Amino acid sequence: MRAYVFALLFSGACTASVDGGSCDEDADCGASETCLVDLDRDTSYCTSFCENDVDCPPAQTCRTGKRGPQTEVEALKYCVDRVRTCGDVELCNGFDDNCDGVVDEQGCQLITGCLDDAACDAWTCQAPVNQPLALCAPPNEAASREEFDRCTADDQCPNGLCDTGLCSSLCRPGTPCPSLDVNGRLRETFCAGAVGPGDRPPHNECQIVCAGPNDCFDDQSCVWRQVYQAGSQHEFVCSFLDDRLLPLGAPCPNNEPDGGDAMCQHGLCFQNICTRRCGGPGADCSDVSSDVVCVSKTLRYGSFEFGGEICARSN
Repeated sequence: MRAYVFALLFSGACTASVDGGSCDEDADCGASETCLVDLDRDTSYCTSFCENDVDCPPAQTCRTGKRGPQTEVEALKYCVDRVRTCGDVELCNGFDDNCDGVVDEQGCQLITGCLDDAACDAWTCQAPVNQPLALCAPPNEAASREEFDRCTADDQCPNGLCDTGLCSSLCRPGTPCPSLDVNGRLRETFCAGAVGPGDRPPHNECQIVCAGPNDCFDDQSCVWRQVYQAGSQHEFVCSFLDDRLLPLGAPCPNNEPDGGDAMCQHGLCFQNICTRRCGGPGADCSDVSSDVVCVSKTLRYGSFEFGGEICARSN
């Protein structure tokens, strides 16, 4: 009986199944190694923990695995064999997909249109500035922050994305996002739309759910965000404000996710002005306009309705 079972998070199973394996349990490995059961390739081998690729031999890459079920468990990093699918196509993903002994040889097929890291194997799903599609690219080995750490600049993050104030991976609607400690309080996160005003492909990132500014880090605001690839779903999440977007009180054309909402820093255009979420009746809205108050309003997007307290005219 194997002592540990690890389900690694890669896309696609190997086309050539590997019978047996080099270990059955940790006792079969060296003192500093563990027995890894690689479910994608139906094999097992002795490996070690790592922080990044430099901790692994050339034939392996440092990847995150999970002990036991994929919910409520600690994510750990292991050195994992780069040879993955043993198919005819060599993808640009940090693995030797066609098993010819060369990783990502010249002419490898670039993976574009990714929604999360699952499609990228050893690489990460990124949304480069001025690119029409998200794409798989090597993680930034010089990044000074880990995933879901706070950040102030793109180059601090492994996937080059800090537009929410967190080094967050791209995510799919409905994909679980981690809970985070915000000012000493554990906060839920949600897979919601990116902040950039059209300079990145539409994508989702894990962001902190909020009901008002007190739920966010001191330098963030509670903003209204669309969830891409999920119909008209929306959520209030914590984010830095983008100076390229319209400030509170600025005129905007309509309450549409790809129209007026997308033009406003707080992600919400209502009654033709850029506005925001507020804390409840009597809350101060003077930063929006002198003629608005904090009232309960219904936001409508097609057949979807969302209720909440926002700064607006009461009529």
